[in-house]
Amino acid sequence: MVESDVQLFALHILKGINYVHSKKIVHCDIKPANILLKPVKSSSILGCLMPNGFEPKLADFGLALRKTSDEYGDGCGFARGTLLYMAPELLCSGNLDYCADIWSYGCTILEMFTGKKPWSELGRDFLGKCLEKDPQKRYDSMYLLEHKFFASIVGHSY
Repeated sequence: MVESDVQLFALHILKGINYVHSKKIVHCDIKPANILLKPVKSSSILGCLMPNGFEPKLADFGLALRKTSDEYGDGCGFARGTLLYMAPELLCSGNLDYCADIWSYGCTILEMFTGKKPWSELGRDFLGKCLEKDPQKRYDSMYLLEHKFFASIVGHSY
């Protein structure tokens, strides 16, 4: 995908993640196969011209956990999701938190970029914030929504 299309899809996916996280839910399986493309009647959403008239929607909450649930407990001992998109801390120690979703989101955005070389500096910086190995340093959805990567999208305002 071209970077401008990736930006638009990435923004809408991230807003979905931010909404899910605001409800104290960790999705646990963000990946391209769990992003559905919904046809929209108008090709403009929030003032943004959507590529091919589709809006991405976060789907498949089968592995999701509410952080306030008894099952979640202290967030330790979980290794759930799709291996290729799983955060390092989830694989190594089973620590599950919102930052694991951000890692998976970064992997998803990286997959959208496949074939487009070189990446812009903004794209690299944005992905670096998503794919930071240290979960304490990985950006959360609120900070990512303010990243300059989305600045050129007309009508973007969180």
